[in-house]
Amino acid sequence: MGDFVGFGRPGYPKVAWNFKLRADSIESTVLSAETRIKCFGLAAFWMFRVYWGFVGPFSGLIRKAILKQMKVESESQAKA
Repeated sequence: MGDFVGFGRPGYPKVAWNFKLRADSIESTVLSAETRIKCFGLAAFWMFRVYWGFVGPFSGLIRKAILKQMKVESESQAKA
């Protein structure tokens, strides 16, 4: 973890992805995902922007598939 926190090499980005659970009601929870990106320098920003132009749409599809699978599994466990 220390390597990640301390990382800040010029020319590179740092990316973190997290899930968040929020109680919506006594019987319902909202699950969301968030991606944060920090680019170290203008070159890193532009390289990442080009990369994300290609990868971003697929990343969104993968994220939605993961969230849907987590929903299905958690609801099936709640019924058991």
